[in-house]
Amino acid sequence: MTKLSVKQRHWLVKKRLYGFDVEWISNELGIHRDTVYYWMDRFQKEGWKGLRFKSHKPHTIHRTSKETVEYIIKLRENRGWGPNRIEGHIKRDKPEGIKPVGHSTVYRIICRAGLNKPLEEPRKTWGKKRFQRSKPNEMWQTDWKPTRDDDWMITYLEDYSRFIPASDVFDNANTENALVVLEQAIEEYGRPQQILTDPGARFYTWQEGGKIQFTKYLERNKIQHIVASKRRPTTIGKVERFNASYEREAWRFSSHEEYIHHYNYERPHQALKYLTPADVYFKN
Repeated sequence: MTKLSVKQRHWLVKKRLYGFDVEWISNELGIHRDTVYYWMDRFQKEGWKGLRFKSHKPHTIHRTSKETVEYIIKLRENRGWGPNRIEGHIKRDKPEGIKPVGHSTVYRIICRAGLNKPLEEPRKTWGKKRFQRSKPNEMWQTDWKPTRDDDWMITYLEDYSRFIPASDVFDNANTENALVVLEQAIEEYGRPQQILTDPGARFYTWQEGGKIQFTKYLERNKIQHIVASKRRPTTIGKVERFNASYEREAWRFSSHEEYIHHYNYERPHQALKYLTPADVYFKN
């Protein structure tokens, strides 16, 4: 059938309604008589809208399955994950019976379930420049953090992969406890080339010629001690970001150790393209 523009279809129908002969209309448009009858039939069944172009694409609506919706809601309730992390987890781990969905779909599901918690104010940003070591165990970051139970948590975080070689909770935040955890981490995962700390008294002294136990330990083990500048609080930003995640998420787990395992081996990390820290650390 000869293709006609919408304007030509309208002209054809109007001429026919005015009583013009089918043979004359077909000659004027250079089409077969059957084409005239076809468009008149379309017009009688559907009116003027029947003369429009129609898409030949299948009008299939892909609805998210009930199982996938329930799985997303469960992750949101039990883990507190956002749309991007949930999308990355499903694509990476491929849970049985759950189809991959985009983060926009995840967001809509979370909102419909009443589980969305908009930020009260925009997140603060301290600059866009970031650094990252090129392979595992080049550098570890460490920091002390007060917990909800009035204890102190120390964590060593591997810079390249965000893997946590060791983390523990103590009554006191002192150098002795920091070294106990560091020795455990080195025994299990090897010695880093560098360790980055804040300039706090537990790790470093600004007195000329003065060295505390932590610095002396690093020197004996040929580990370079890098001290973050007081003017750049984001230098140890990765371990501080972990501390913030711990504050938000750890209460959902029965123990400190269980959360560390979850963070290392189960929790997708956006900066790692939704791989886990363990995926990146042990792969390289």
